[in-house]
Amino acid sequence: MSKITYKIDFYSDWLCSSGLTGQSDNLPVTNRHELPYIPGKTLKGLIREAAKHLEKFSEENWEGMIRECFGYVDKEGQCFFSNAQLSQRVQKSITKRQKKLLFRNISSTQIDDEGQAVDNSLRSVTVVVPLTLFAEIENCPHDYVEKMKKCLMWVKHIGCLRNKGFGRCKLESVAI
Repeated sequence: MSKITYKIDFYSDWLCSSGLTGQSDNLPVTNRHELPYIPGKTLKGLIREAAKHLEKFSEENWEGMIRECFGYVDKEGQCFFSNAQLSQRVQKSITKRQKKLLFRNISSTQIDDEGQAVDNSLRSVTVVVPLTLFAEIENCPHDYVEKMKKCLMWVKHIGCLRNKGFGRCKLESVAI
């Protein structure tokens, strides 16, 4: 079994929502230190979706890899997908004041056919600014490491509001 370490470089604001609301309609998922992260479960789903796309467009057989790495109906896959987070060095060095700079609020409202704001349509969302996160895939069968790396390269957007230009990113494996 192999471990794949990869980085996620965001090119646009992004949001993996906690589902909680407050002043903002959506709040980013944060760890106990109030730093943003992406849950491993979310990453597993996106990477699995990439594998399914590659299966459709490739002449290679992907079914065995998908079943063994990600699992199927009643069977867990072998791979473990960690949360993606800021590097340990950055986490240790960031100050309380700097944490606030990792987030920003975006507000929008619905406009009617006459160019007027629709009553009660003002919405705001807290997003995370572009940055780099790191994650790992553990227990990847040796035979499927290269295919898993291809899947990483296939993911181009992460999080909520992907169809509105948020979460544009690049995933790539890195040497430890």
